[in-house]
Amino acid sequence: MTLVDLPVAQDSILVFSEGRCDRKTKSKVRETNRKPKASVNEVNTANLESWATTASHFNLPKSNYNMEIAVENQKEIDSLTDRYGQPEVIDAVLPTDYLSSITNSGRKSEVVSAIMRPNGNLILITKPFYPDGTYRLPSGGIEVGESIESALYREIHEETGLQVGIVRFVAIIRYNMNVTSQDESVMLSSNFTSYLFFVKEISGELVCNDANERISEFKEIAPEELESIIAHLQNIKGKFEGWAQFRAVAHKVMLNFYNSFYDLQ
Repeated sequence: MTLVDLPVAQDSILVFSEGRCDRKTKSKVRETNRKPKASVNEVNTANLESWATTASHFNLPKSNYNMEIAVENQKEIDSLTDRYGQPEVIDAVLPTDYLSSITNSGRKSEVVSAIMRPNGNLILITKPFYPDGTYRLPSGGIEVGESIESALYREIHEETGLQVGIVRFVAIIRYNMNVTSQDESVMLSSNFTSYLFFVKEISGELVCNDANERISEFKEIAPEELESIIAHLQNIKGKFEGWAQFRAVAHKVMLNFYNSFYDLQ
């Protein structure tokens, strides 16, 4: 069995019909040749240790499932877990305070989607202001009063125009920061959470439905090629460094999920 053979949960297919933007901007699609799956032993994790504490395949520590999850989210998370599988709860450590600029604006959480096409490839996006050659998994903020699942479908519809079905609730990722004050290192919570889902395309045309998203191009990759996406993000310096380190985490978790799935075969 491959990931593309995994069934969509029976009650997970939702048709989203209320996009925010009436304009549709067709974006280019780039597809890469599928390569043989890299083994876990071939994945270089040496560079991850500087900013993620050591645990799991990718040095991303797992937490106890019920630890410190916001009470208002617990009921929905329990429901999602019942339908789409128990997610890993991961505490990732970032070396910068990049997320403070987001949380200070009131944004506290997002959904990240690994969308698998019928050919087994995953969809990545890029935007014109990203560093050259930078692609990532689609994501988007959860609005005040919006459920996690509704945000997932809404963001996928806005960014890709696709109807999808949820296969697996992969992870809850919480971010912490190392802050040095008076020669003392202190670990602080960023109070920001990413909810990562693995979904499969059901129907639709790959097109950006929301011009405000500024998506300029789509790219398809085989899941194992997430390794190269992670490496690229880790090597970004300058004003995008904090953003890239933050974005790399969900890609590592998804690659870990992919490798773990095949390890069980």
